[in-house]
Amino acid sequence: MIQLDNYKTVFIAGTDTHCGKTTVTALCANVLQQKKKQVETQKWVQTGSKGLSDDLIRHDHFLNRPLSYTQKTHTIRNPYCFETPVSPHFAAKIERKTMSIGYIQKQLNTLLTHHEIILIEGSGGCLVPVSETETLLDWVKRLKLPVLLVTENKVGCLNHTLLTVATLKDQSIHCLGIIPTQINPELPVSWLKNNVITLRKFTGLPVCDTLPFEINPQQSLSILEDFLQ
Repeated sequence: MIQLDNYKTVFIAGTDTHCGKTTVTALCANVLQQKKKQVETQKWVQTGSKGLSDDLIRHDHFLNRPLSYTQKTHTIRNPYCFETPVSPHFAAKIERKTMSIGYIQKQLNTLLTHHEIILIEGSGGCLVPVSETETLLDWVKRLKLPVLLVTENKVGCLNHTLLTVATLKDQSIHCLGIIPTQINPELPVSWLKNNVITLRKFTGLPVCDTLPFEINPQQSLSILEDFLQ
């Protein structure tokens, strides 16, 4: 179990793109909201969206916020938004923009003056490049943020997850725990359970039971509530 509300800022990272970070971020925010916490979400870099972050829209949907709220808070919550659906550094190059961790930190600090906790959704995997010389993990390390790791529970996730955990440890970044998600409904339950057991054994970290949010969002919320006590 994880006491998520013990932290002012948590970075929600993924082992890959499309592993469930957006929904997990939204569900975590929902759990904190139910505990009467002043919670906000942020997405440092969004690619593949035109004008308004699709991920923030999804966050706010889970938090029962109108689209007008997303539009009003978009600039501070999503410092960089690119239309091109590629890695952040390449999207910035194509659209002739330069990203700055200083600007991101400024927006984050502003959010912290109005909220108790900020959940930051990452872009792609931990080591996705954000410039020609830096990765997303370099920014996380610079701001000294704890990480909550999301992984899609599937064949191959053990290697991906263990490699990511090892990288976080090597970079002296605190990993709070792991949240596996089920996106493919056809995987046998025994396979999913074995992956969770194996991750707990090999990492020594808190590992949530698999969230079947593509099948049952309400059940996922219940599982997450227990994990984030």
